[in-house]
Amino acid sequence: MNTLQTIKLKLAVPQGMRLNQSLGSVLQGVIMETIDTQYAAYLHQQNLRPYSQHCVFHAKSQTLDWYISALNTDASHKLLLPLLNMPDTVYLRQKQKAITIQQRTLIRDTTYEKLAENFFSKESLITNSPSTITFHFQTSTAFRRKGQYVVYPEIPLLITNLLKRWNTFSEMDFLNSSDIVPLLLEHPFEVIQYNLSMKYFSLEGTKIPAFQGNFSFKTDKNQTVRQILSLLATFAPYAGVGIKTAIGMGAVTTEINRQTNY
Repeated sequence: MNTLQTIKLKLAVPQGMRLNQSLGSVLQGVIMETIDTQYAAYLHQQNLRPYSQHCVFHAKSQTLDWYISALNTDASHKLLLPLLNMPDTVYLRQKQKAITIQQRTLIRDTTYEKLAENFFSKESLITNSPSTITFHFQTSTAFRRKGQYVVYPEIPLLITNLLKRWNTFSEMDFLNSSDIVPLLLEHPFEVIQYNLSMKYFSLEGTKIPAFQGNFSFKTDKNQTVRQILSLLATFAPYAGVGIKTAIGMGAVTTEINRQTNY
């Protein structure tokens, strides 16, 4: 069974060091310097990398929470474990400053099979009432389509992006069928509410157009569609959504609400 795990490293950063999203690309460098060189070379060759990471900043305390998720067992062993065992002081080459790890915590630990059982076992079937799903985009998020950035969470892009990640890393076949995407997108979804704003992501002197905020939609009345979408929404906080999730973009939390009082 392939595992899904998320760790949180609480970091103290030097006074005067700018805390912004672009620090994710700097911390990506820390990952590559910490893990085995052969595994790092392997990751560089992958279109979809088996991990995601992002930062949450606390300006008053001059600290940040660094979240790193592994999307398969191999990444748990070869990426998360070395990060958990790093020295307390880590040098950021790009910033020429040192940061201190104050706390290391495993905050999520499950398997793809357990996630699927939550929505597909007889004991946990979702009720017949349509549910709503809310995505809270915590860091700048964007998609790519035909070489262009898409800076709105179009539901087909959202669903197919998560489905591709699930099928790439889960080693489960039940969603890996040519019939699944047409089934999920057979009927249009009703957007319930959204509160989004443009939030550019800076990367090596380039500003990537992206969005941040909240987005809610009502799922289809089809029970299978509701089950699959609820599963993908539960998977999303591990995988991230959209482009460049390995350097801090596309971090999300999600809510599944079975009460549709809108």
